[in-house]
Amino acid sequence: ISHDMRTPLTAMLGFLEFVIENRVDDAQLKDYHSIMHKEGVRLNEMITNFLDMQRLKAKLYEYNFKPLDVRLLLKDVVAIFAGPSAKHSIIVGASSNLPPISGDDELLHQALSNLLSNAIKYSPEGSEVILDARLEENSVILWVKDAGIGVPSEALERIFDMFYRVEGTSQRQITGTGLGLALVKEIVSAHNGQVWVESTLGQGSTFYLSLPVVKGDC
Repeated sequence: ISHDMRTPLTAMLGFLEFVIENRVDDAQLKDYHSIMHKEGVRLNEMITNFLDMQRLKAKLYEYNFKPLDVRLLLKDVVAIFAGPSAKHSIIVGASSNLPPISGDDELLHQALSNLLSNAIKYSPEGSEVILDARLEENSVILWVKDAGIGVPSEALERIFDMFYRVEGTSQRQITGTGLGLALVKEIVSAHNGQVWVESTLGQGSTFYLSLPVVKGDC
């Protein structure tokens, strides 16, 4: 994890040192700024996931469970990724009459953001990413579906393990720490729910969360 955190930091410092010591034209400077911003976002994501994982495992997080509107939760998550510069079509298909789920808004927002971020990262520009939900007995099943590179069958059982990463050239040098999905699993477990994935290599993946609905007058 320390090596993976140093990599984006080293890249940012390298570009900063170059522009301090050399004259660069506006177009080149813009490219360097874009790379530094991308690496900064990546480093921030690593640190956030790592610290949140440690808080949950150490039982230091103070949960705030309350009834949550599923469709509103999904729309709030999508709003972060659906700006003018978005390169994917993100679709929310959940019905507005789904019963509320019992959950911590901040944690579930983070879990869904991690899944949506991965879907965007591992699927081609211009493709669709779908967030949807359905009622199934006493739970609501939420899912994030992409048309990306998919997950090898041998990796499906380990993909939620902490620090596990799928290796292979098909990932097009996309990097990560293996923390995002592990954090999703930890969050869902804290909600007495389940998480799983269905995937076909080269055709995309669908990540599912099963979360209990609000019971009685809670």
